[in-house]
Amino acid sequence: MAESPITPREKDFAAWYQDVVLQGDMAEPAEIVKGCMVIKPNGYAVWEVLQRELDDRFKATGHQNIYLPLLIPQSFFKKEAEHVEGFAPELAIVTIAGGKVLEEPYVIRPTSETIVGHFFAKWIKSYRDLPVLINQWANVLRWELRTDIKHQMLRDIAMERLYELDPDAAKPYILDEISHPHVDNSKGMVKAKTLGVLPQETLPEFDEILVARLERKDSHTLPLDAQLIARYSTKKILPRVKPLYETAPGRWDCATEDGFVLYFLRTEPDYGVQRLSWETDLGYVQF
Repeated sequence: MAESPITPREKDFAAWYQDVVLQGDMAEPAEIVKGCMVIKPNGYAVWEVLQRELDDRFKATGHQNIYLPLLIPQSFFKKEAEHVEGFAPELAIVTIAGGKVLEEPYVIRPTSETIVGHFFAKWIKSYRDLPVLINQWANVLRWELRTDIKHQMLRDIAMERLYELDPDAAKPYILDEISHPHVDNSKGMVKAKTLGVLPQETLPEFDEILVARLERKDSHTLPLDAQLIARYSTKKILPRVKPLYETAPGRWDCATEDGFVLYFLRTEPDYGVQRLSWETDLGYVQF
């Protein structure tokens, strides 16, 4: 039997995704516009089915569609440190229009939170204006230099949106991701924030799995595991987590350090406050 032209998903998720798109004749590289894709009829048909289904679901809950400007004042991003840190290298910035240099550059939309917040502040003046049920279908542009980033983001975004639409359907996928996190290019593909949305205060059944991975200091999921322990683990594993942290206090990466300190604050508050004070003074903790 001839070998399949599609890479097995469990072998290489990024390669599998690209193979499916190309072999399914859904899209192809634009070439003349580096980094962009041409969405072909097969691919656009898939999008239309998904968009139509989701749009119907949104409207059934009372949401209405809007469209906000593609161009966002650069100052909006400077107000949001999280966006500046996360998107600054990926921004496409318009500095000249109509042959004239703009007084303030515009950013081609990489995400919509900042401009949504601006207009919400205008529209919402009282609790009587709530809820505001809106949705926006819009393109975003991020000047990413690594092709693997979009695949890491794809799984995270898909899981986040699934939970928003159907928490019960998403829960098994979230639990499986906590138990067996997918790793691409030595990085976890789903963020701790996305996996931390479950309503349970703790997940004792994952105590052993998470602390065992944390004890393997060469693990590619070390920051993720520390943050998941902070979110879900019980006090039962504190005797194993505390000595591990104390082997290198203040020398973990920020995400791992945050996870340790947050876990201590929840399970041994006095010690957690002590570590938080020390780490904050040294500038290590980045909550």
